[in-house]
Amino acid sequence: MSLDHLVRQLGVPASRMPAYVWLADRLNLLVAEGRLTPGATLPAERAMATALGLSRTTVVRGLALAEAQGIVAARRGAGRTVRSPRRRSSAFEPLEPGLGGPEGDQLDLRSSQMPPVDGIGEAMRHATESTLARLTPGGYHTAGIPELREAICAHYASRGLPTTPDQVLVTTGAVNGVHLAVRALAGPGRRVVVENPCYPNTVRTIAFAGSRSSPVDTEDDDAGHAMAHALTNSDAPCALLIPEFQNPTGRLMGEQARSRVLRAARRRGVALVVDETLVATNWRELEMPSPLTARGVTTVLVGSMSKSHWAGLRIGWVRAPRRVVDLISHQRLGADLGAPLHAQVLAADLLARPLPHQRWKRVADNHDLLLRELRTRLRTWRIDPVDGGLNLWCRLPAPKSEQLVRAAGSRGLLLATGHVFSPGGHGWGARLRLPFTAHSDDLVRAAGILAEVAGEHL
Repeated sequence: MSLDHLVRQLGVPASRMPAYVWLADRLNLLVAEGRLTPGATLPAERAMATALGLSRTTVVRGLALAEAQGIVAARRGAGRTVRSPRRRSSAFEPLEPGLGGPEGDQLDLRSSQMPPVDGIGEAMRHATESTLARLTPGGYHTAGIPELREAICAHYASRGLPTTPDQVLVTTGAVNGVHLAVRALAGPGRRVVVENPCYPNTVRTIAFAGSRSSPVDTEDDDAGHAMAHALTNSDAPCALLIPEFQNPTGRLMGEQARSRVLRAARRRGVALVVDETLVATNWRELEMPSPLTARGVTTVLVGSMSKSHWAGLRIGWVRAPRRVVDLISHQRLGADLGAPLHAQVLAADLLARPLPHQRWKRVADNHDLLLRELRTRLRTWRIDPVDGGLNLWCRLPAPKSEQLVRAAGSRGLLLATGHVFSPGGHGWGARLRLPFTAHSDDLVRAAGILAEVAGEHL
């Protein structure tokens, strides 16, 4: 770890507390948020003292306090290294409206859910007729029905990635696909490099697979340097990324960043599990980079129809080299026996249809509306427009995300706290994710409630 990078992350010593306590507190927060990677070696005490403008004695006391708190570990002759944060209860994104309280007049913005795509009712009726004509003994289609796998192949061909049906396995959604991929590529006890902040429900699958998350601070990693550095210096067998409109930041990974990450993965032999759930949410109509694949890199692309068409469909897939698909297929039999036939028939029909332009026009208008309302009412917050996706990632002037969420909840606005988007369930106390998938009137109402509670707590 470079001295300059650490000093930038630590910031300026606070005057309201002893400097050594400040140093330990800052290290604790940076480790919890994944901004300091477990296993990284801290710079020498004397160099840190000079760069921070503190005495060497103060730095030694701060590092000793951090060591006593379990944040860093000291080894004779090897300096101090960052330890993995102590996990709090596993965070997740609630998916059922009103879960955890009475529904009534509640406005639930804890998850970013799209309405069903236009025309899905007609497609359902057609799929029912088609399914009835296929009723046979057994009815298992564990790899996916042929026409759905062909439709998925066509999807990748349209993005410049030729694909054959034996490279595709149909799953019951992206979370199921990520779980199967991590089980196949990492295994119990192994580390999986993950972005931080991250989407909590897919990262939870790492723990369920018996593996451990190794978070990397990628909030401002537009060039891919942090992820490439983590892959180069990690012994993890695989990494989990969301390069298209990352959840929660909404960032699109550019071509240069992709090349940098792929080179690092090839050099170290790290497999990539790529969550492409949000690839269709390109409502800005940006020129999209190629899928995150390259010769010599084992890549599992995980797709889903939850954002593009409807979350209730519960259809996803993995696209990978045939040997990996075979491995995942074998392991999958211990979890489920495939997606329901009716859902697969419906998915094949929907994938063959172009998505209505108006679907994404509404999302774009909602983004602009919520951004404008928040910037007008909350001038001390930093709220940047996003490349795509379905959420704004707001930077608060103080780490009071949990207080704001509690206060907003008492007024009927349900939100997820910042720590939900940390792999370890810690940190991001000065962040708030706000989906803009709700009705425009509800978004205006949400901005008003946030302005009220921010005036009381910030």
